[in-house]
Amino acid sequence: MDIMEYLQAFVALIAIIGAIFMIRPFLRRFEQRTKNTPLFQVQGALSVDRARKLTLVQCEGQKLLMLTGGGQDFLLPWPPKNSGEGK
Repeated sequence: MDIMEYLQAFVALIAIIGAIFMIRPFLRRFEQRTKNTPLFQVQGALSVDRARKLTLVQCEGQKLLMLTGGGQDFLLPWPPKNSGEGK
């Protein structure tokens, strides 16, 4: 290989690196537009005893209360629909 081939490879490498740096801001803007809130979020968790755990989660905008562990698992809407607020 002579010096011209090395120079050509070096220029090609610099061009590729330059193109990557030039396209980065456009990719960041695209990433911010497509970023959505997660469908499932854990709002909080509390250990009831060594086997059971109470967890408040949000799934697609609706809050749910989960009691896991022990013999059964329960899933309830939160706040409860018939909590007596209308009385």
